[in-house]
Amino acid sequence: MPIGHTTSKPIETKEICFYGCGNQAHYQFKNGRVCCSQDFRQCPGYRKIANKYKKGHKTWNKGIPPNAETRTNIGLGNKGKNAVIYAHPVVTSQLCDYDCGKKANYVFSNGKLCCSTDFKACPGFVNRLNKIKKEKFPKLFPNIGTDQWTFDRVKEIVEDEYISIPIYIRNLIYEDLKKRLQ
Repeated sequence: MPIGHTTSKPIETKEICFYGCGNQAHYQFKNGRVCCSQDFRQCPGYRKIANKYKKGHKTWNKGIPPNAETRTNIGLGNKGKNAVIYAHPVVTSQLCDYDCGKKANYVFSNGKLCCSTDFKACPGFVNRLNKIKKEKFPKLFPNIGTDQWTFDRVKEIVEDEYISIPIYIRNLIYEDLKKRLQ
């Protein structure tokens, strides 16, 4: 049964549906209420009540323009959570904080300056990330390159290196492709 659906039990009774549609009830829920449909949200009586409730209410974001300031204000309400970082245009003579050597055109909500609206598109950030990966992976996997690929050997390497099997296999494929391309 899909998530969000109620569990109902088929019954035979002459009772009328609890939700006010006037139909005969065919199902009973865990809370004891009887309904004409297997899911109360499919009942015409419940739909009428729900539509009546929705008519006078506006959506929370109606009339709010989707600009960066609004998104930042919403993000500031999520302090302590993993908030999304938004860029604001800025006029400054300072350089990008990600060491790409370009002039900064944007400031993020965390205070860092950058040359592009997304820090992941900054060449300095990409170079730094690639450099970290190149330094990190050869140190993490010194046992890769052995010729004995038995289950026990893989298990031993995984336990010695404190890594997961998918990461280990991904790195094996990467090393194999690297050898073939050279």
